[in-house]
Amino acid sequence: MVMPKPVTPTPSLRCHFCEMQRLRGVFALAADKLVVSGPGYQCTFQITGWGWVILLTGLALGAVALAVFLMA
Repeated sequence: MVMPKPVTPTPSLRCHFCEMQRLRGVFALAADKLVVSGPGYQCTFQITGWGWVILLTGLALGAVALAVFLMA
């Protein structure tokens, strides 16, 4: 029985994911408070740290995509 090859994302798709991650990180840093409210309660979350994590992940994904483009 022949097993199918696993599908891997193309370099251009990796760049798209990179840009999405960087935008999410920038938005999380710009609006550092997230307010969730419902009937009778309100919660506020600080998301600045999460913004940095997402931003750095996006930069790492961009570096990987660039390396794949240069190696291809």
